[in-house]
Amino acid sequence: MADAVWKPRFEEEEARIRDRVVGTIPAKWRKAPGDFTYDMATLLPPEIKALQINQDYSLKNAFALFAEGEYLDYICEEANVYRSQPDVSKGILRITAQAGVEIPMGYELTSIVLDKDKNPVRVTVDAQATFTTDSTLDVAVTSVDTGADKNVPAGSEWILNPPIPGVEKIEQLANLAGGRDLEDDESLRAKWKEKKQKPIRSGNKQNYVSWALEVTGVGKAKCVPLWNGEGTVKVIIIDTEGLPATPALVAAVQNYIDPDQTGEGNGAAPIGAIVTVESAVVKNITVTADVTPNKNNTVDQVLQQFNADLDKYLAGLTFVEGPDGYVIYSKVAGLLSNNPYLADYTGLTVNGGTANVTLEINEIPVRGTVTFT
Repeated sequence: MADAVWKPRFEEEEARIRDRVVGTIPAKWRKAPGDFTYDMATLLPPEIKALQINQDYSLKNAFALFAEGEYLDYICEEANVYRSQPDVSKGILRITAQAGVEIPMGYELTSIVLDKDKNPVRVTVDAQATFTTDSTLDVAVTSVDTGADKNVPAGSEWILNPPIPGVEKIEQLANLAGGRDLEDDESLRAKWKEKKQKPIRSGNKQNYVSWALEVTGVGKAKCVPLWNGEGTVKVIIIDTEGLPATPALVAAVQNYIDPDQTGEGNGAAPIGAIVTVESAVVKNITVTADVTPNKNNTVDQVLQQFNADLDKYLAGLTFVEGPDGYVIYSKVAGLLSNNPYLADYTGLTVNGGTANVTLEINEIPVRGTVTFT
């Protein structure tokens, strides 16, 4: 079913439609090319084909495997599965300033980091920051715009817009997080499949996964039963970007499934189940190798292709069945061997070695540093 391909049922070539229409004209009338009846018949096929295309489009969007956009939304909503909407990123900036400086709520800061439209990422201050002495304060900020590209990495530089006299330093010690794009069709379809194609019973593992996916912003979930003794359940989640969930998203899922963690059944979970919701954590996968590009290619081309292939491979390892997964060394080697820009390589290491890399039950593999020399 995953490999199903939509095939149009109604659409025909215009020539076939034309010949069929001409064939309905009585034989006693002239209907050769250039005759009036023939020329009139040739006006119909484009309109008929347009109707056929619309028929195919309507039929295609009646099935979740092929539906697109709002039509997929309609189907998923019947299963209580919803498309995650775009969201802003949030985080903390550490600001050092002289006594008497005030940064009002809503004041704007601009990063040197550019978003996908090549514009600087902008954030605003969540609450007024007042420096009563020469000091350093942690100031909460929220991005002006939504999108995953607003998750500015730690260590980025920021400026106040406009500058405020007396502000001496602005530091970003941790990533901004929580920003996300509108969930795409394939991600939404995957959540629909997760709910519809796996058996859900009262309080079974899949039930907890299904409940987690009903919360906007959750991309995947994993259930760990009896993780801390009888009656305990752990639900591990990631966001729709395939990254660790923010504290706010974890709290939203916790509140939906078991808000009090008392086992009294005040959320979706049944009575007796004490549920703990956690975010997955990142397992960085680093790769090094000595590479020899093809004659007309460069190391950078090899690197870009390998990064894309590795990202795709690692994404498929997120929340695999069973307690642990592995990043398999030979498969990483295979990605490199099949690189179209590469002639040869030696000295391949994955996380510093040549063995498979074990993934703990709460870990998701993410590409770390890849070094090709």
